[in-house]
Amino acid sequence: LEDQRRDADTLRTVKDGLSALINRAQRDPSMMGRFDAEVQPILEAAPAHLRAALRTETFQAAQAQALTARINAGEFDAVEEELKSGRHDGLDPAIVARLNETVKSAKANGVVVDAQEQADLEAAVQADLRNILKGEAPDASLLSRARLIGGDTLASAIRIDQQAAQNMRPLMARLRTMTSTQAEAEVERLTAGATDAVGARTLELGLEMIRQDRQLRADPARWAATPVGPGDQAAETVRERQRAFLLEPTPDTAQAYARATWTAQSEAGVPSQDRRLLDAAMAEAWVKDLDAEGTGEAQLAALAGRAALFGDGFRPQILRELKLAGLGDGDLGALSFYAQSPRRLALYARDRGEKLTELVPEKAQRERLDREVQAALAPYVQALGSRDGAAGATEAARRTAYGMVKRGERVADAVRTATAPMVDNFDFQGSWAVPRDQGLNLGRVTLSARREVEALIRRNGRDGYAPPSPRFTPEQARRLYADQVAERAYWRNLNDNSGIELVMPDLQGRPVRVKDGRGQDVVRTFEQLQREGRAVSAGR
Repeated sequence: LEDQRRDADTLRTVKDGLSALINRAQRDPSMMGRFDAEVQPILEAAPAHLRAALRTETFQAAQAQALTARINAGEFDAVEEELKSGRHDGLDPAIVARLNETVKSAKANGVVVDAQEQADLEAAVQADLRNILKGEAPDASLLSRARLIGGDTLASAIRIDQQAAQNMRPLMARLRTMTSTQAEAEVERLTAGATDAVGARTLELGLEMIRQDRQLRADPARWAATPVGPGDQAAETVRERQRAFLLEPTPDTAQAYARATWTAQSEAGVPSQDRRLLDAAMAEAWVKDLDAEGTGEAQLAALAGRAALFGDGFRPQILRELKLAGLGDGDLGALSFYAQSPRRLALYARDRGEKLTELVPEKAQRERLDREVQAALAPYVQALGSRDGAAGATEAARRTAYGMVKRGERVADAVRTATAPMVDNFDFQGSWAVPRDQGLNLGRVTLSARREVEALIRRNGRDGYAPPSPRFTPEQARRLYADQVAERAYWRNLNDNSGIELVMPDLQGRPVRVKDGRGQDVVRTFEQLQREGRAVSAGR
């Protein structure tokens, strides 16, 4: 059902976009010369088996609108000639017949409009609509201009546009914070109100605004900096902070920009896993800068410095976004682990442009290096690699070690230099690790972690969690859960290494948090574990 609902939402969004394209053809007939380029991005979101039919249907409607607009603009002779020549025989015969009747009517009325004057008016109308949506008053002078060019019919059409745009202001004011469900409800409301020309135009504008908003949400950071309606102060704040950062990159400007865009996305309901600090274009540009010249040694140091501006709170997010933008595993590992050691970063970057087989030609020596790097990183990979990127750590260490061996360093020394930043700051406990730089008592922390699990698997009817089950009594469910915890649960570090969480694999093999007898996730900070361990040691 969820897949069906998602497919229906997608198809509705596609059709909204196609409808807007048809309306644009009526306002700008020249768009038909770019029809394929305009329609293709919209159709890409549609199911493959529907694309051909949707394209044909849209082309027919758009071409009819474009030809009608040209007739109304006075090009009836040219359109008539095109129809006679068979140029538009691909259109539905009923459409062709209707166009021929429209040509006859236009020739009888003798309406001819100067093309430049028509274009100027159209540009003014579009600018007026944008201004109205921003909260400004309609341009009353457009009605007089329209009446001179196209009579009361054209003036009436522009009045409808202005009224529809004013109707859109409430939607524009809250569009950023609307969920998909709320947007669908808004479309239903607008559809119900589309009982006259103003209502129909209001619906059309609403669909276009919602479609544009959905497209922009694909790049949350760019979206956060793009005002979507009057009074959108959040977007203005993001844009100001972004400009300040780009003009003068400092820790203050970088972190102010990061806080602004993160807050804007959070308040707009963007899930944390989907939020971005950098828009896609900026992230891609930063990655491309690495190979702008030579092997990128200076560029890598510059990128490390740029990421460091965002501070410990935002820097990991920046690195994840650079990875999504195409940053290679080795470069990611170097930025993650060598940024605090200019010497190691330089060692990695020095031979960044060479193949590993060129650095160490002998296969036996390469195999030895690989074994020793993997052995040195094994505790890290087991405990933290799934979170921080085992591939990045391994690739950065391999390249650094290979380059050092090429220049005459002993294998053991090269491996030690390359892997120390990944492993030296932790005491590894199998699937988790205790940071050494937090002043923790390792014995107390590990004692508390062990006792936490022991308490969870007790079968005394009170300390264990009883998952809801239609097949078992609460006591049976509690005992079964305790067995699963005893056999499958393991600790792993939290993302920020401030503590650990107890998890076990679900039916799909994905780790999920274990729950205690109150149904709460079993998560402990290292400070909590140390306090509990101190209490145990004191006999309390």
